[in-house]
Amino acid sequence: MRFWQISTFGIDSLEFAERPMPRPGPGEVLMKIRAISFNYRDLLMVKGAYNPKMRLPRVPCSDGAGEVAEVGEGVTRWKPGDRVAGIFMQNWLDGPPTPAKVKGALGGDVDGMLAEYVVLNETGLVALPEYLSFEEGATLPCAAVTAWNALRVGNLDPRSTVLIQGTGGVSIFALQFAKLRGLRVLGISSSDAKLAHARDLGLDAVLNYSQTPEWDKWVLEETSGEGVDLVVEVGGVGTLPRSLRALKMGGVIAQIGVLTGSAEPLPLPARRRVPSAPAWLRYAACALLAFGAGALAMRERAPGAQAQLEHDAFASHWRALAAATPVDVVSSDRHTVKPWFAGKVAQAPVVRDFADQGFPLVGGRIDYLGGARVPVLVYRHGQHVIDVFVLPAGSAVPGGGSMQDSGYTLRFVTLAGQPAAVVADTDASELAKFVALLDGVTAG
Repeated sequence: MRFWQISTFGIDSLEFAERPMPRPGPGEVLMKIRAISFNYRDLLMVKGAYNPKMRLPRVPCSDGAGEVAEVGEGVTRWKPGDRVAGIFMQNWLDGPPTPAKVKGALGGDVDGMLAEYVVLNETGLVALPEYLSFEEGATLPCAAVTAWNALRVGNLDPRSTVLIQGTGGVSIFALQFAKLRGLRVLGISSSDAKLAHARDLGLDAVLNYSQTPEWDKWVLEETSGEGVDLVVEVGGVGTLPRSLRALKMGGVIAQIGVLTGSAEPLPLPARRRVPSAPAWLRYAACALLAFGAGALAMRERAPGAQAQLEHDAFASHWRALAAATPVDVVSSDRHTVKPWFAGKVAQAPVVRDFADQGFPLVGGRIDYLGGARVPVLVYRHGQHVIDVFVLPAGSAVPGGGSMQDSGYTLRFVTLAGQPAAVVADTDASELAKFVALLDGVTAG
């Protein structure tokens, strides 16, 4: 069997070697590698910058996909021919991280994927869906799962705003997952060309930080002085102070990367300090969370996780949204809504995407109104969000009329023969414009 190994640190020191074919022991699986992907961490590992004390020799690269070639005694999860991908941290199977769980990262603590065959514990693999190629599946274990995990714990709703840094793997996955959920995403990069490509993937607002270094001020301007709900922080110490200043009170920083490479002490900015708090972190109502990848809890959430990782999600935002919500794509600007009521599909009203009038349709979900489980269409107007709850035909409209509640305006209209509650965090005049657009659909 052929493989690459780090014998001494440095790119030029990588060795191409051969050794006998490994055999799986009890509870183990022999995996034939069909594709691998490279992460920035892999480069740091080879150079010795990630862990200078790493035991050598070591087979690099954490992410790979392939098929089961042979199973050891007692293996029940897999059989030869199954399409699989390895998880990043082989010992982190569920629950929160612990020192023991985070040991066993592929390509670091243990040999990685840059080989023709690898042997892993049967719990260290996940099934690769048929709609993903081996190449696509190999990109997911580290960067995609990290990004998915960051958004999962961010307590985000359709009114939330996310900031991504750069256009690397984690940031681009975070962008796509955030757009699947109808979130607003801001992005910074030093490359105008990369920002333009990210725009094509759905990035809402961009800034070249090499031209405007004080990007935290730009973020505050883009969010009316409030800051973002989640920062996908991949820079490390060099960017963290500005990330803290760009964060909304009560927001979350998902601390992931070390791209800035700085080992300087962290200079915490003065914004939103609480004098009575400990000197090492004097911030009110914010969370700074460190993230890794490989938690096999993703397996227990298989339907939801696979829906987010579905191949079509990366090719078409709306096709992926249709799989998770009652929105079916009719064309690029026309959507058919199939409400779910007591397991029955009601008559489908037609709703347009009013992007050209300043009210783009950005998402959908299932929610509750007046005790009824109803589909919700999510529109955006500038920095405001408008939810349209489509109620079942003939149902009583809770409350009736219009009312104000905690800064949100609630109005009831008739949408293609069915009552709809329109909830917005914008002012009444802007909401009236939107209601008029809905009336136009109904009339048409």
